[in-house]
Amino acid sequence: MWVQSLVYLSGKLKKRQYSRRFGSHPKNLGSIVFMVFGRRMMHKNLNDLLIDEFLKAEFQKLHLAFPQAKTLDIGCGDMRYAKYLKSDGWVVIYSDHEKRADGVTVMLDAHYLPFPDEYFDIVLMTEVLEHLHHPQLALKEISRVLKPNGSLVITFPFIL
Repeated sequence: MWVQSLVYLSGKLKKRQYSRRFGSHPKNLGSIVFMVFGRRMMHKNLNDLLIDEFLKAEFQKLHLAFPQAKTLDIGCGDMRYAKYLKSDGWVVIYSDHEKRADGVTVMLDAHYLPFPDEYFDIVLMTEVLEHLHHPQLALKEISRVLKPNGSLVITFPFIL
């Protein structure tokens, strides 16, 4: 399980102090905000990179577990994670509430998914939940369209 939180580092840490606490030392460490996922630390601007690494690892496992899969990407946006969903034997539906990329196949509201019960093997939802008016309703809909042994891959920011 990945745990995300914010660590504020003000001022400058000496190279030896930083290396002892966090590992390798970046060249210009001023007052910056880091994102923490487990033991990994990244600058907040690299949040997308961290999510990308997480999804890459998860989808490598899912390709082995589901050689044939119906997959729904809710909130695909600019389709930056489509590269992990491409696989022989996978049928992928890219969805969003508006068309921001050419590959979006369905425009929908995540609160009311227009699919039959137990239709998808995998549902992907990255950085969408925090934008929804009723996230519980969307999660209930995802549960409805996800097969009993299906997988939900979801990311969202840590909220205090």
